[in-house]
Amino acid sequence: MEYRVDTAIVGAGPSGSACAITLQKAGVPCLLIDKKSFPRSKTCGGGVTEKTYLLIKELLGERAEDVFCGESGKVEFYLKERLAARADVGLKYRFVKREVFDKALVDEYERLGGKLLDGAAVTKISRAEGRMTLSNGDAVYYSRLVCADGAKSALRSALGANAPTEAFCVECHVPYDSFDYGGEVRIFLGIPKKGYAWVFPSGDEVCIGLGGLAGRGDRFDEELKDFLKRLGVTGEYGIKGAFVPYGEPVDQTSLPENCVLVGDAAGFADPLTGEGLYFALASGIAAAECAASRGGVFRDEYLGKTERLRKIISEGVKVQSKLYLPGTLPLLRKIVSGRSGFVSFVFDELVSTYNYSYSGLNRLREDYKK
Repeated sequence: MEYRVDTAIVGAGPSGSACAITLQKAGVPCLLIDKKSFPRSKTCGGGVTEKTYLLIKELLGERAEDVFCGESGKVEFYLKERLAARADVGLKYRFVKREVFDKALVDEYERLGGKLLDGAAVTKISRAEGRMTLSNGDAVYYSRLVCADGAKSALRSALGANAPTEAFCVECHVPYDSFDYGGEVRIFLGIPKKGYAWVFPSGDEVCIGLGGLAGRGDRFDEELKDFLKRLGVTGEYGIKGAFVPYGEPVDQTSLPENCVLVGDAAGFADPLTGEGLYFALASGIAAAECAASRGGVFRDEYLGKTERLRKIISEGVKVQSKLYLPGTLPLLRKIVSGRSGFVSFVFDELVSTYNYSYSGLNRLREDYKK
C-alpha cells in the first residue's frame, strides 16, 4: 500500500504519540509508524513529575487519570546507602506502567481518527524523494518526517546525525510486600558510581532500578542484584535493561530541512535525574506545533521552539560533570543531611517544575534561606 501524508512519525512511544495526537487535533494529515505492536513492554522507572503530569493532561484530557498506577508525596534522599533526608513534597509524584501509558497515548491518537501502522519497521529511506519503505512492503511519502524511534534510532543514523552520549539502566518489579517499604519515592545517589538508584511504587508492585554512565567492565545487572539484597528483597526477579540518553542533545543542524528528532532519538533526557518522559512529550508536541504552523523551515522552527529544552540539558551536563567528583557526596551530605525542608524545596522547584535552572542552583539555595 502507498501512503502520502503531510507528516510521517516513526516511533509510537510517548514522543511520537504526543506529536501524532497534537497533529490530529490540529487537523494535519499524519501517519504514525512503529515496528512493535501495542501494548509492549518498556524499561522505564515510570516516575511522572508535575511538569510531565500537566502535559499528559493536555494530551489526554479527562482520560489522563486512567494511566496512573500510584502516587506519592514523600521522598527519601540517600547518599549511597545512608539516609540524608526525608521530605514531604508539595507536588506529589505520580507513576505509570509504560505498557499501559504508551498504549493509552496510541489509543487516544486512534480515537481522534489517526492511522497507526504497527509491526512495520522502516527498511529504506530516500531523503530526496521523501519516501520510506516499510518491512510490510508499504511505501510512505511525506512532506515532513518526525523521528521518534528511541535512543538507538536507526533513522537518526540514516539521516546522518550522530548518536548522543548514553547511559544504561536496569530495573525489576517486585511484590509490594517483599521488603520493608511504605510507598515513598527513594533516591540513592552514588549507586552506581556515576548515576543513581531508585525505588518507586508501581501499582501492586515496586519498581527498583539503577542507571548511569557505565565504564568498561561495569555490570549494572549484578549491581542491581546486590542492591536488592541490601534492601532486603529476596527471591529472583526478571531484570530488564535499556540504553538512555544521558548527555548533550543531538546536533540536528545537519538534518534535512523537513526532518526533526524528538524524545530519546534527539538525546532529550535530564542528565541528572534521567527523566525522559517530560522531554519526550514536550518535544513531540513542539514538533507537531511547528508542522501545523507551516510558517517556515520545519527543522529550524523546531530547533527554535525546543531551545529551552536543550538549554536545560546542557546546563545539567555541566552540573553532572561535577556531581561525580570524589568530594561531591561528602559535600552534599553536609548540605542536605536532616534538612527536609530544603530537600522538599529542591524537588518541588527544580525536579518537578524547572522553576529554577541548573545554572541557578546558588539562587535556589539563597531563595530557600529567605
